[in-house]
Amino acid sequence: MERWLRNLFAKPAEPFPLIPHGDVTLPAPITRKVLAITHNPVLRSQGNRTLKEYFRWQDPEKLARAYIDDIREISFGYANYEVVEHQVVETYPLKRDGFRYTEESYLEAWRTRSFHDPDGVDYLELVREFNMIERVNSGEIDEVWLFGHPYGGYWESIMCGPGAFWCNAPPLVGTEHANRRFVIMGFNFERGVGEMLEDLGHRAESILYKMLEKARGEANQFEK
Repeated sequence: MERWLRNLFAKPAEPFPLIPHGDVTLPAPITRKVLAITHNPVLRSQGNRTLKEYFRWQDPEKLARAYIDDIREISFGYANYEVVEHQVVETYPLKRDGFRYTEESYLEAWRTRSFHDPDGVDYLELVREFNMIERVNSGEIDEVWLFGHPYGGYWESIMCGPGAFWCNAPPLVGTEHANRRFVIMGFNFERGVGEMLEDLGHRAESILYKMLEKARGEANQFEK
């Protein structure tokens, strides 16, 4: 369980001191530093309201705070997140095929419910634009949370770095030069904290499956 917790929060092996808590012994709490990025374009044709304001969607900062509180509670105080920086971007994210919505094309897509395909965002461009690898390597951040509008193209979670594996999405090829693995989460601010926790649950499933796969391999090797 301790190894699984370490892997869930994508940090290299480190001392894992145990502290007494009533009749059980719990691992010492950890803190993970987060870069939050919100894509929230301004609609010039709608009185300069942001997309979030125009559609009356959720506030990413409030979502992040509630998510952090819930994770701390359900982990019995073990997992603590700190958003060290929150950048708000007034443009639409670039899709992997080079397409980028404009104000007009997004509002038309929403009206007709006919969105661009392929939907997937260009993750390597985001990694480059926000210097994610450099900031992970320096220890400034441990992971990244993306907040955006519906059809922003985010995976629920994707793993980057050397030895990255399926984490509810294929590993992000092109990030192997990072010093370690890290995860980029993708959240839709039309939705709520419940969906954010579901994303984390799928991330946990992927990492647990990988650890069980490794354990089975080691057990088979031992039997031989």
